[in-house]
Amino acid sequence: MPRSTDIFTVVVPLGRRHAQFTALLEFAPYADARSLMNKIFQRMGDPNGGFVRHFQGDGFHSRLFELCCFAYLEEAGLGVDRAQPCPDFIVSGQLGHAAVESVTLNSPAGQGTDISLLRLEPLTQEEIFAKVSRELAQRISRTLVRKLKHAYQDLDHCRDRPLVFMVGPFFEAGASFYTDDALFYPLFGGPEGWENETLPFFRRKEASAVSAVLYCNQFTVSKFFRLATDFSTSDLPITLREGMCYRPHGVDAHALCKFSHRLGSTATPKEKWAEGITVFENPYARIPLPRGLLPATSFVYVEDGYVSREVAEFHPVVSTTRICG
Repeated sequence: MPRSTDIFTVVVPLGRRHAQFTALLEFAPYADARSLMNKIFQRMGDPNGGFVRHFQGDGFHSRLFELCCFAYLEEAGLGVDRAQPCPDFIVSGQLGHAAVESVTLNSPAGQGTDISLLRLEPLTQEEIFAKVSRELAQRISRTLVRKLKHAYQDLDHCRDRPLVFMVGPFFEAGASFYTDDALFYPLFGGPEGWENETLPFFRRKEASAVSAVLYCNQFTVSKFFRLATDFSTSDLPITLREGMCYRPHGVDAHALCKFSHRLGSTATPKEKWAEGITVFENPYARIPLPRGLLPATSFVYVEDGYVSREVAEFHPVVSTTRICG
């Protein structure tokens, strides 16, 4: 049977289909988003042959994230090579080359778990803080350490290239709302109690092969919806994107603040795939990642012994998209 080039031509039986794939397939306002996903998939290709089946089944979030990663790399003007089975992407540009692996934090109950917002449990601010500062941090640390066992840097096509992990949180309902602050301690270290519990990732000797970790909690279906839909001509009611952000300039520069954008308004900045991405640079990397090779709106790095954040553009750390009506 020839491989499908339409990821929405159903090949997975209903009982084995992921709930969020079904929602994406059936929700009429997502028509343009589905079209965009298909176009990106056709350009990205499917060297392993299982993308459509995984996308419609238990691997929905991992494959969705892979699509987003490719779209981001493509928008950055990079050449993307998918000829090798792993890592996911070999990229090249004017500033250099890199090997890029997409990494999803998945539910311990299995990738088929429904983590839609309908499943979101009400939590207190203290409970949310505990999840971000401890649970998510520990989950990220464990996942990245497991990725090191693949030793991508020893593959012929990865030698002498920066190795980058792009990370997306899909382990429970609301995981995409957990901010990039959660990565500071597990990557760079922090309070003594944390370091006694687990060695910070970047300080591990074997992690010197990893040049950077990119946190991409904005890579969701809503991202495709916003980028694909022409809200200025759409019949949809008013659609808002709201959340928390950092801004590079002005009175709120480098301070976390609220934002609310009406999609389709000329006053709303044009969204890009790089928007909302934070690049965490490994200060101990054997091969540093050239700054600018992988665009982002926030960069975190060590300078003069201190961990610093640079906000390059409008940087949403968390957002929701809401159709009003």
